[in-house]
Amino acid sequence: MNQRILIIGKRGGILQWYEHLLAAQNQLPNHKIEGFALNHNHFFERANKTVSGLLNKKNKDKITAKALDKKLTAFHPTLVLIADLFYLSNEVISVLHKHKQTMKVVHWIGDFFDERLIRAREITDRYYFTDSGLLEDANAIGLTNSSYLPLAFNPDLFKPPEQEQRINDLLFIGAWSKNREELVRQVTLPMTVAGKGWDKIADTHHKVIGKNVSNKQVAKLYQQHACVLNIINSGNIKNGLNMRCFEAPACGAVLITDNVIDLANCYVDGTEVLTYENPESLASVYRMILDDDTKQKRIARAGSLKASDKHSYACRIEAIAKDTYGT
Repeated sequence: MNQRILIIGKRGGILQWYEHLLAAQNQLPNHKIEGFALNHNHFFERANKTVSGLLNKKNKDKITAKALDKKLTAFHPTLVLIADLFYLSNEVISVLHKHKQTMKVVHWIGDFFDERLIRAREITDRYYFTDSGLLEDANAIGLTNSSYLPLAFNPDLFKPPEQEQRINDLLFIGAWSKNREELVRQVTLPMTVAGKGWDKIADTHHKVIGKNVSNKQVAKLYQQHACVLNIINSGNIKNGLNMRCFEAPACGAVLITDNVIDLANCYVDGTEVLTYENPESLASVYRMILDDDTKQKRIARAGSLKASDKHSYACRIEAIAKDTYGT
């Protein structure tokens, strides 16, 4: 059954979650996918919200709700997918409730949350969480209609390069955090470290790019490096995998990651990705993969195939549609 799917999200977010989901249309020709951005959908809406919000902050919610009502009426979706963590305003909830008889509503969440999430419970058919640890938190506040659904990658952007010439220094791209710095400072092998806040370690022997890099730059770096390091930010993840865990293998790089609980739900350790427990085991794993080119290529290929087959945003949308409609 073909579905008409409306993606509700935030335009221009750091993770580009909203944009990646919209791009899944390229892999899902049997579905019709459109988007509605809660922050703004075009320049005039943004300007209207800015001016009206100066008079009364509630005006922004009213403008958003009116625009959403118009979008739902024109597009007539069978499925609404809210991506990222949003505590919906009463005005937006009211609009979704108005159209609820003709559509299903699901919410896909990748962050810690609080009881404000309950406000939209009556119009939400299912909650999905990118971290299995968040299911316990959801159940604790009465959201028993919840499932685990990991993050994914956009194959239009993250894909193997045409030429397989790789750089052998370990690559990490991500925002600075205390636990990440502690690990990086203990890595003696050469690394490239990129992301906001990493100018803090300019005194190390590693190559440092202390600023945000665009998604296109991230993809290019993943295509250039043989191995990509993942260090979970312990401040915002319990058991889950971040986007790096899907984007790096999709580009044909070997992912070397913390052995978090949800890893086994997505990859086979030692076959499709590699894991480490501490700085010493990380050094051992990295030296091993550098010394065994055949194994390096075998793991990179297996990880890339798994990502392509199971972990694209198109796969996630298909899974949600199957859960919702059985097709």
